Amino acid sequence: PFKIRKQGPLFVGVFSSSQGVIRKSIEVNDRQYVLKSKIEIEPAKDQETEGLSLIFSHPLPKEEKNSSFFKMFLIYGQDILKGFVFYEGSYKQRFTIENLEENSSYSNLKVAALGGKYFGKAFINSSSFFPSVIFEKNEKQIQARLDYEFLHSKTQKLEYKAFLGPKSLKNFQELGGEVKEWLDFGFFGWLARPLLLFLNWLYSWCGNWGWAIVLLTLFVRLCLLPINIKSYKSMKIMQRIQPQIKELREKYKSDPKKMNSEVMSLMKQNKANPLGGCLPLFIQFPVFFALYRVLGESIELYQSPFIFWIEDLSLKDPYYLTPILGGLVLFVQQKITPMNLPKEQARLITIMPLLFSVFMLSLPSGLTLYIFVSGLFGLIQQFFFIKIGKA
Repeated sequence: PFKIRKQGPLFVGVFSSSQGVIRKSIEVNDRQYVLKSKIEIEPAKDQETEGLSLIFSHPLPKEEKNSSFFKMFLIYGQDILKGFVFYEGSYKQRFTIENLEENSSYSNLKVAALGGKYFGKAFINSSSFFPSVIFEKNEKQIQARLDYEFLHSKTQKLEYKAFLGPKSLKNFQELGGEVKEWLDFGFFGWLARPLLLFLNWLYSWCGNWGWAIVLLTLFVRLCLLPINIKSYKSMKIMQRIQPQIKELREKYKSDPKKMNSEVMSLMKQNKANPLGGCLPLFIQFPVFFALYRVLGESIELYQSPFIFWIEDLSLKDPYYLTPILGGLVLFVQQKITPMNLPKEQARLITIMPLLFSVFMLSLPSGLTLYIFVSGLFGLIQQFFFIKIGKA
């Protein structure tokens, strides 16, 4: 027979048979989306318990109806099923449903997790027994079976936490342990996590995730302003000495070694750096990709409205205005930026804003908002540099 009753904050279930008694208590913590569970297995006299299996599953996502061309850009538009395991005391591994091997098995488990982009289920082991886990999938769902193996005639006690809820950094920090590794921000995770914490702080101050993204964008651009000023000065110098460089290349075209030496000497005299214009791009690269992962993965933006037509920052812009405006701002900025490139390269760069707009069409509107505001700030900054340069 099976009985369940409520004892204060606990729900207690008791299963009894001729082989013994199993007692399970569950403490519900709705603030952290956690069920704290304890299982006590008491064998009947002269009986041995052989083990216990715990099972949790997750439905497979529906097939995407997008063309293969856009699938490469829809990483954050799909409900990809993601899994995460932390086992053998130190090793962590992530997988998606596409690369999960059939009946994958892991031993000495500490954390097992399954879920989509924003929500998931996780098992966090806190007992002295370390289970193994086998992931199995069929046409409808993926299932994780956790096996506790032991053979004893005395009472066994197991403890674990079950998490069922939104995958937020705050929830995982409160849970503690290795479960926080479930949030995967990629190679630039070391930068993405502080940016997400800062974004949360901005939200606590302004009360809207869209304005928090705008403020974060302005903060990043202001931090990079000294580097952009130095870059603009370097490009202006290169533009000014370009006729002299052409003369030197024409003069020493039969002696490449001498030509390179003279060109480098000219640059040194004028304190020009040919890579100065690329420096902001190199520095912005990790920031952009860190924000790309933060704004694409964060539950905080889920169903969060901004203003006017943007009702959910986690979905693409329904009217594609921010991608189009972002591409337009990039095009104007490109036209007024001093560049010294061959005609073939200049033509190629001219079509980049169009390609970038196409790329942005399927991105979350929170991310396209960041790109548009960042580009707009850069355009204003460029007009200011030009005005100062002419003064």
